[in-house]
Amino acid sequence: MLMSMKEINELFLRLCKVVINIEDHVLQVAYISKQIAETLGYDKRILNMLGLFHDLGFSAPEFVNQIQREKPIEKATVRDWLVIDKQNGKEHASKGAMLSKFLPFLSNYEDVIFFHHNHADELKESNILHYFANMIYLADTVSTSFLTAKDVNYSFIKNTRNDIDKSDLFFNSLKNAFLEISTHEEFWWSIENSELLKDELFRDTDDRLIPLKELDAFANLVTFLVDAKSSFTRYHTQRIVHVSKKLAEEFYLGKERIYEMQIAAKFHDIGKMATPISILNKPGSLDKNQLYIMKKHVYDSFIILGGREAIEKHKWVAWAVEHHERLDGSGYPWGRKSEELSLESRILMVADVFVALTEDRPYRNGLPVSKSLEILEKQVDDGLMPEEVVNKLRHLINKGFRHDNFNDTAEIIKNTIERPF
Repeated sequence: MLMSMKEINELFLRLCKVVINIEDHVLQVAYISKQIAETLGYDKRILNMLGLFHDLGFSAPEFVNQIQREKPIEKATVRDWLVIDKQNGKEHASKGAMLSKFLPFLSNYEDVIFFHHNHADELKESNILHYFANMIYLADTVSTSFLTAKDVNYSFIKNTRNDIDKSDLFFNSLKNAFLEISTHEEFWWSIENSELLKDELFRDTDDRLIPLKELDAFANLVTFLVDAKSSFTRYHTQRIVHVSKKLAEEFYLGKERIYEMQIAAKFHDIGKMATPISILNKPGSLDKNQLYIMKKHVYDSFIILGGREAIEKHKWVAWAVEHHERLDGSGYPWGRKSEELSLESRILMVADVFVALTEDRPYRNGLPVSKSLEILEKQVDDGLMPEEVVNKLRHLINKGFRHDNFNDTAEIIKNTIERPF
């Protein structure tokens, strides 16, 4: 069940690619920052991690939705994010700092994320967090210049080095370290080599197994980011976690599998972070092209969570990405049939459909619990849904179980990030 810090970093990097499309940027910032840190005698692993997560704030739904109103995420560039950043007064830094409060491995470095666009004269060089923030800022500046340049050639390199040397935005010691590491061509060829940058990122990632508490914290943050994307999904994931846990208990799956069931539920819709808000909030039926895009959220979840390799390591990943499969093979994205679907996958299938039926959607009001159960039982008769799970759900509801009575962890995060840092 335990995941390593390396796996968490890999997951976040894939999220940066699929949801924000800034994978190259965060790889470059991590690499440049750790090179500067190593030159100055600081722990390069810390700056490697901070470089990866420095733009955590851009994963907030309001920024992703703003980009998606203009173009598909896969077509968004660093230049687009710079425009968004300017329009919002660099709010992504404060938003990222607030979000980092909920990640134990980042919680001691909130100030680094908060101040990573502040000028040297606004910071204290003797404050190590301010110093690291300015280091990230320098790396960020080099990366954005690189990624927005028409041509990266000798003239660009010379001009970039000169600009950094003359700039009053950065502490002198950081400028000198950058000038030292960027002297040779190898540095510049390295930062345009994505595969090398990935190797470098994970080479200097702490491979420790993180405690379940830290994994749960990360999963809770993902739950918030997914559900906050649309007002119609405000409680969707949390309700599914609640229903899935109760069903797993009814099947006596044991403490570890029940915990894994909750983790699977928290991550099951992570791919929806990349789904256009125009589709999630469309007031009418989706046409075939829109439905094709909507269905892709499951595949995006599969990719972000690590694909087949992750499934081989963690069974719960399969449960998470099979929640739209159906017993007769008519589901998606793989069209798996009854014999290929585990009990845990079946539990998530039922929980997802039941919760979705009871919730408001832009094209209809939420249905009563009784009517939602009737629809599920009809789907059992049609060979779509597992009878044993639907029967357990009806049994729970008859005993007074409330699917909407849960501990709202997302509300805590929402209230925190809406306060001034």
